[in-house]
Amino acid sequence: MTVSRDSLSNHNGLKFGTFDKHHAGPQCASKSGGGWWYEVDCAGLSNLNAVYNDDGSAKISWAGLVPDSAVDSAPKTTEMKIRPMNFS
Repeated sequence: MTVSRDSLSNHNGLKFGTFDKHHAGPQCASKSGGGWWYEVDCAGLSNLNAVYNDDGSAKISWAGLVPDSAVDSAPKTTEMKIRPMNFS
């Protein structure tokens, strides 16, 4: 699986919400299964901290997965690597 687009920019400026610190709504972390930068309606283009369910109801998501069929199948593990914008 590869990623064809940025799925984090729409979360810019949002506060990171968790089960005990919710900014978008108290149900977001509970509903999605983990902490993330949630929008007011708990929506978003990505959520790597969600629960992975073996029964096909995977909630880990990242818009722009290639091929398009990959959108319906979530990765079993994810890893985020964050670096400064001026990293060289």
